[in-house]
Amino acid sequence: SDSNSTFNMYGGTISGNTAQSGGGGVEVENEESEFNIFAGSIINNSVTNTDGGLHKGGGVHFAAGTVKIQGTNSDIIIKGNTVAGKDNNLYLRSGKKITVSNGASISSNSSIGVSSADCEGNSGRETVIDNYGANNSRCFFLDGTNSSLYVLEYQNNSLTIVSKSSHKHSLTYISEKT
Repeated sequence: SDSNSTFNMYGGTISGNTAQSGGGGVEVENEESEFNIFAGSIINNSVTNTDGGLHKGGGVHFAAGTVKIQGTNSDIIIKGNTVAGKDNNLYLRSGKKITVSNGASISSNSSIGVSSADCEGNSGRETVIDNYGANNSRCFFLDGTNSSLYVLEYQNNSLTIVSKSSHKHSLTYISEKT
């Protein structure tokens, strides 16, 4: 939205839309705008412009304002959206974070693809969701080429996109005596 507004999505489907620039399904563009997702699907939308930059978010382009997950055990589907034919579902512009409201939860049927401007060419980490329960992490996946360079990591009540080069696992080997 380009004006101060609130969009509450309680269900239904946003599908089959095409935009020239960011936000094939939904665009949150103004600092005073708010997109509250209680339930619903944003699927099979597209952005056709291929020059990158602001032209992202085949499903949702989160450029300014706030995006909040509000539902309780709700089904939220944001997948199958593209930019110039490549997966790009919920795109967060630099510094943006999705907030999960207190008490909100996502059902195990949910599936939400995410990508962030802060991870493009960045070798570090970017928190994309705050106030987040560990059980919700299985519902999110990284879009397209991001999945070959990054992983999603749950830490400190947040979901973070982490470069595979900085993501580490600790293993302990214990030998059994025979």
